[in-house]
Amino acid sequence: MRSMHLNVRWEAIAPDKILDIPEETALEKLAVFGEKLIEHVTAYRNPKVRQTSVKAWLLLEKLLDETGAAAVEVVFTEQGKPFFKDREDLFFSISHTQGAVAAAVSDCPVGVDIECVRTVWKESLTARFLTQEEQRVFQEDYTRAWCRKEAAAKITGAGIFMHPTEIDILSDKCVFEEAIVEAAGEAYRLTAAVCRDIR
Repeated sequence: MRSMHLNVRWEAIAPDKILDIPEETALEKLAVFGEKLIEHVTAYRNPKVRQTSVKAWLLLEKLLDETGAAAVEVVFTEQGKPFFKDREDLFFSISHTQGAVAAAVSDCPVGVDIECVRTVWKESLTARFLTQEEQRVFQEDYTRAWCRKEAAAKITGAGIFMHPTEIDILSDKCVFEEAIVEAAGEAYRLTAAVCRDIR
């Protein structure tokens, strides 16, 4: 588990390392987060995606337990950002991709993203989500840039696909904590972010 300057605790792990239990049993464990969360995770039609989502929430539950914070009801904004109902002092973010999941908890709004490290990116994609200056700074390490964008977007729940070039990842508005982690034999980029002006 890692700790950030602004009191963020975060962790990433391969899904098969997180309570490899039947989905029905996992959903029973997630009942502490309330009905909205159960509806959210069971809405995934793809079984693998659904199971990975469940494992990400189990990782969050594990982090909360380790930090001594009680799991409470999760609800969603209109944009789909999850948050703890009736808790203005506890924030979280989760991320899942094929082969790995991540979670973060904090005393201020936080975003986390995990992605498999990619060495090949389509030029059309990088041009759409990165400014020219970001392309210059990050050069071929576009997975790092993508994770920063996703983590920063998750702080507010605005989403990365609306106006990705407007999400500033080069200024000092956000504090980023980054790492490369191994999961299921693959390298993953893990990024957590908080805004300096949000306490």
